[in-house]
Amino acid sequence: MTRLSKMNLLVPAAAQPDPGSTASEDSSPAPLLPPLPSALNFSMERWKHLEQTCGQDVVAPIRHLCHDVLPEVKATYWGSNAPVLYPACRYRQERAAMQTSLQSTLAAVSAAFRAAAIEFLTPCPTVKTEPATQCNEDMTSPHCDIVATAIDATCTKNDGPTVAFAVPQVYVWGRLPDATTPLLRPTPQPIKIGQDIAQVACGGDRVLFLTGSGEVYSYNPDEKGQSLDSPQLVEQFALDKALHRSVVVSVACGPQHALAITHVGELYSWGSGEDGRLGHGDVRDRPVPRKVMSLLGERVVQGSCGGAHTAVVTASHQLFTFGRGKHGRLGLGSTALLLQTTPTAIPSTMTWQRVCCGWNFTVALTMSGQVLSWGKQAEGQCGLGYIEADQWTPVPVDALRPYTIADVACGYTHTLAVSDAGELFSWGLGEYGQLGKETIYQPVPQLVDVSTCLAMDRVLHVYCGAFHSVATTQHNVLLTWGLNVYGACGLGHTTNKDAPERLDCFDRGHELVVVCGHKFTMVLERATGSHVESRMGAQSTGSLQKEEDLRRTKRLWRTRILKNWDASRDSPLAQTLWRQGIPPSLRSKVWPLAIGNSLKITPAMYHLYRQRASQARLGNVQVPLDGREHTVKLIHTDLPRTFPTLKLFDTSGPYFDYLREVLETYACYRPDLGYIQGMSYIAALLCLHIPTDRYLTFQCLANVMVHEHLFTFYLLDVDLANDYYMWFDVYFEMELPRLQTHLMQLGIPSSMFLMNWLQTLYLQVLPLEVASRVFDNFLLDGVLLLFRTALAILTLLGPTLMEHDLEVALPMLQRHYQYHALWLEVLTEEKLFETIATINTPSHVYMGVERLVQNVYFYQPGSTAGVSFPQQKIRRSRYALSDQLDSIVGGL
Repeated sequence: MTRLSKMNLLVPAAAQPDPGSTASEDSSPAPLLPPLPSALNFSMERWKHLEQTCGQDVVAPIRHLCHDVLPEVKATYWGSNAPVLYPACRYRQERAAMQTSLQSTLAAVSAAFRAAAIEFLTPCPTVKTEPATQCNEDMTSPHCDIVATAIDATCTKNDGPTVAFAVPQVYVWGRLPDATTPLLRPTPQPIKIGQDIAQVACGGDRVLFLTGSGEVYSYNPDEKGQSLDSPQLVEQFALDKALHRSVVVSVACGPQHALAITHVGELYSWGSGEDGRLGHGDVRDRPVPRKVMSLLGERVVQGSCGGAHTAVVTASHQLFTFGRGKHGRLGLGSTALLLQTTPTAIPSTMTWQRVCCGWNFTVALTMSGQVLSWGKQAEGQCGLGYIEADQWTPVPVDALRPYTIADVACGYTHTLAVSDAGELFSWGLGEYGQLGKETIYQPVPQLVDVSTCLAMDRVLHVYCGAFHSVATTQHNVLLTWGLNVYGACGLGHTTNKDAPERLDCFDRGHELVVVCGHKFTMVLERATGSHVESRMGAQSTGSLQKEEDLRRTKRLWRTRILKNWDASRDSPLAQTLWRQGIPPSLRSKVWPLAIGNSLKITPAMYHLYRQRASQARLGNVQVPLDGREHTVKLIHTDLPRTFPTLKLFDTSGPYFDYLREVLETYACYRPDLGYIQGMSYIAALLCLHIPTDRYLTFQCLANVMVHEHLFTFYLLDVDLANDYYMWFDVYFEMELPRLQTHLMQLGIPSSMFLMNWLQTLYLQVLPLEVASRVFDNFLLDGVLLLFRTALAILTLLGPTLMEHDLEVALPMLQRHYQYHALWLEVLTEEKLFETIATINTPSHVYMGVERLVQNVYFYQPGSTAGVSFPQQKIRRSRYALSDQLDSIVGGL
């Protein structure tokens, strides 16, 4: 099948002429679309432009309706949590508003789609070209092999038609770390992470991928079980994003360590801590990303990793370095320590813009386009001339003073730079041709001749591998040269190149991001202007005092509580720290201990029910009619509605399969409950905090679902739930009598808002960071803590509720989308827990709720439990003592 016939297959059938019909001037009305142009006028650029336009103007609005608007309305008005006595006038208002929103959105989408189709099908101006046969012959010439291969790869697979690929697309060539044979041409590389890639970083054989939503994926060939096409999620950043709305916007990678920068300028580092290159004040390795504490007062905007050192630039244009100081690579002077374990600012009056670390030297760029370098100079890599002495402080590269440099890059022993006019410079050691000139030792920057490769084009960016070089141009042409034994230049052979050679196989309509490994090159082709979404609305959490307090708290948990859990869990220190909130990084250890495993869930049991759930989802087994195992089919559609703003649990999110597996297994484990809407929030909370052990997550979910009130609320027993509402109303009347009377006069019983709050443990209405702390305290104080939380919310919202009628009060209590901002403003974590601390629980309320918790397991009203849980006994004795103290104080 020829390439032109493949293009025709992609044209809609309605637009193609019927071969059996005859043309007639009067036989048909005027066409709705312009006549279809010749297939020769179609190009990959037009297909990709059509795809991009439809994605922005057609798919995005519909996706917003499906994922944000409709699920919110369904859950509020027609879901299982919808109140029965909802006012009819409110229904009519919402229905009218929804109808208007749908009609306007669909009209805009239809108009955008029609405009895109007309633009795509409009014939291009006729241009005199060679005959088509000549064009096809040219495409098969040796010089166009890569172009033909790229077009074939994007247009067809197994000789069948497909739609052109959706950018961003990753290409690789050379010897990959997990490959046995090199790739000599640019080859599309599938990266199975389900999300668009915004940035790639590489150091040696390590690779980091940053997605458009801020997730970080890592590939390290030294770690068992990893592959380049299926990199592993770095769970720490997903948890920070969920709890603190902190989004990673930039990553950097060295051979043995890595960096990540968030949208508020916080710096994380992990990997080998040798020589202090991680900046944490010690030389310990960190397998998990950790925030660099000493830079919390700065906003980091860019960073680079060397062989054993690190350098970062801040928003105030300061330059910090840390790690090994040998050869002066830190730029701190000859009197500085050779080992800097914390970031230290380089004393200079320069306003730094960008820094790049070589193996044992550093090159930096100022805001005015001046280049300075320091470190080892023996191979000429600093560009300071015919001297071999190490440079201990930043020194201007005199040969580049007449130019305004726009970009720099460092390899193992060589450096590249490009000016704002597109002039390309190189210096250092070029034993493999990486300087782009027929010289091996070049200690002074010299121009690299690219005139034979480029016409009406100029170099924009430069990149360095260990021993090969890459440059990209304004028209997305790649120039490659240097070590090519492993095919890292992508030229179709393995001969080293000492002069730039053109690699013209990428779309001019997209942006290229190049990273160079030790023996390979990787290119990310993405839409122009693509960036990481950081619209989280978060303020900087980089408070040094807050972070120091958190670190001290974690130390106390590890040394005083977790070290001897059974003896320390009920100590005053543990109770105090517990109520302040368990540190997020320790919840994976504390929560399983606090929840326990009274159900005796074993790994073998988990895997057994896991297999049953998989078979039930695929329909390979017959589901019993008397159970609710069939509800596993509902999980797939419900997960995208779980914390939708985080984009962690939708079908393309990193935790979708994880959460679905846990919920499906639970539905088969408890066929009397199955899956019920609301479970996904509790399971998602456990998945986020226990990301590496699915069995342990399932064990915690199974045990917590029979903890306190949860079994009652997911059993959907109305009578038992009404008993909880009754005791809450008693509590409500004691604490906020005027507000309760006002709500009752409006016709708003507590059940209309309390069920959702208690069933999901406030995960649907409070920010995840705040709800996680509520869950911490729930494990300690039980359902009464949830009652106190409800009263605290009503206390803080009370002044506003007292001023409004039913039309405002009920949606506000149910936290409809128009009141999200109000909840965030009024119910801050500090205010909420300060209010909770002021609310005391009388003993008769406590004892009544305690009986409810015990009675549910006997299914007979009035029955009492013979055995209480240890934590319940402790709470009971505490409330008895509280009653005695209250009576004494009252008598006085």
